[in-house]
Formats: sequence, structure tokens, C-alpha cells
Amino acid sequence: MPGHVLLALAFVSLTACSTPSVSTADYALMPQSMAGALLKQCSRGVPHASNAWTPSRDQLSDLESHLPQLSELAARQRLPQSIGDPKASFRQYVGIVVDHHRYIYINAIAASDVTSPHAPDPHVTPMIVCDGGSAFWGALYDPESKTFSQLDANGAI
Repeated sequence: MPGHVLLALAFVSLTACSTPSVSTADYALMPQSMAGALLKQCSRGVPHASNAWTPSRDQLSDLESHLPQLSELAARQRLPQSIGDPKASFRQYVGIVVDHHRYIYINAIAASDVTSPHAPDPHVTPMIVCDGGSAFWGALYDPESKTFSQLDANGAI
């Protein structure tokens, strides 16, 4: 992980250490108790959540099928660097409430950082990366409108 700092947050409570209800090689649904930790990113903006909730498998499936829309959003927002193919990143999902509306927050991590032999398991540990550029990004997904918003990438090194 040259050039950036990876912070893996570990928690002691039984709720936080519970296994996510949905997990694949490409993404993990994190427990509600991890929402606060996932929103403590050190080099990109994050939404201000008032609460957390657990998305359904169908909502995650919808999100996954709409991931290509993120490239369009990145172009519209004129991010300094492209996030590339969103499916190339490992994605941590957590349900959050922003302004009384339910969203799914996406915390994307460069695939090379989660496959490193010394990396913590991203299926159970919130991954916080400082800097690293557009290989690390976050966004909101609205399961009602099936759209993305608030896409932001990490700062460059």
C-alpha cells in the first residue's frame, strides 16, 4: 500500500463484530453498527447520517446492477480523476439515513489493498484509507429512485 495510509478500524462489541448478512468476493454489507466508522473517511467528503438501517438483498442486487451509472455521475461531477470501473473496487455497503431518507453508502477500496496479505478482512472491518486518489471513493445510492449521488474520491498523494 505504498503512498497512502490504510486504517482498519476494529471494534470490540459483539454487534460490530457480527458477520454481515450479505457478502461476496466483490462487496460486503456491513452491520449497521459500522456506519459511523465507515463515515469517518480522512481524505474525502462523506454524508452526514442521522441513523443506520439494513438494506435487503434485493436492494443490494439493484445497486450492483446500476453501478455503471457511477461512471456517468463521475463525468457530470467533473472529478479530477476517473474512478474507473466501479466493479473493479471492493465495495463496503452500509444503510444510512440522511435527511430522513434511506440511502446505501458505498465505501470503495482499491482491489489491490484488500488482497494484500497483511490487509484486514474487508468483509468485517471498516476500511479507511487516507489519500490514495480515485482508487478509493464513496457514494450514496438511493434504493427508491435507483440513482447515485455524492460521489467523492480520496485526495491524491
